[in-house]
Amino acid sequence: MPTISDPFDMLLAHDRWATDAVLSLCERLTAEQFGTSFPIGPGEQGGLRATLTHIVGAMRRWADRIGDRPLRPFPTPDQATVASLRADLDAASDELGALIPGVRADPDRIVALTYEGRTYRFTAACAMLHVLTHGHYHRAQCLNMLRRLAVPGVSDALPDLDVIDWQHATQTVR
Repeated sequence: MPTISDPFDMLLAHDRWATDAVLSLCERLTAEQFGTSFPIGPGEQGGLRATLTHIVGAMRRWADRIGDRPLRPFPTPDQATVASLRADLDAASDELGALIPGVRADPDRIVALTYEGRTYRFTAACAMLHVLTHGHYHRAQCLNMLRRLAVPGVSDALPDLDVIDWQHATQTVR
């Protein structure tokens, strides 16, 4: 694979890789373990399923905002599986990747976000950087949850998921 040097492309490739790595660990869990609630993660019932649904759902929601499209409903974790989340991750990553050239061409274009009745405005570049770094925090929560589950071969073998680790694992740098 050629070396990726553009920051947007790097962050998108890293985000997909790191979230997929967490999903790969979750494949080795039981349905009960995957659905276990923890006092961390987004929402009132944080858990791996809910947190990964949030990561992927935020990617799709921000793609809608940056792409100036109607917002799709935010997914609920109730029926999410590792396979469905992986498919959604791939689709969301592709959607964001398709928007990057437009963000590069007009980084100062305004993206509006209405949340709880209040409208916020960001540049397209800031909105893209937000969504491409949003998963870092939540993946750290997922690793903490995986550690707390104490599943042999999973909890004691958590990967490093930093951008440096992504480049080392996926690219040949000369």
